[in-house]
Amino acid sequence: MDKAKEISALWSQIKPQIGELVRLCHEVESHYEVTADAYQRGYEAELNDAWE
Repeated sequence: MDKAKEISALWSQIKPQIGELVRLCHEVESHYEVTADAYQRGYEAELNDAWE
């Protein structure tokens, strides 16, 4: 039972950090999508300007 308490205590410390890690991953993914969309729109606009 001693090991179970030790594992539980460690989990209590790690769990908030895992949540923060997941939140940061979502933030990075969101930033990447916004940047990729903006790049694509700019690229397409430049192609359209080149054809005109």
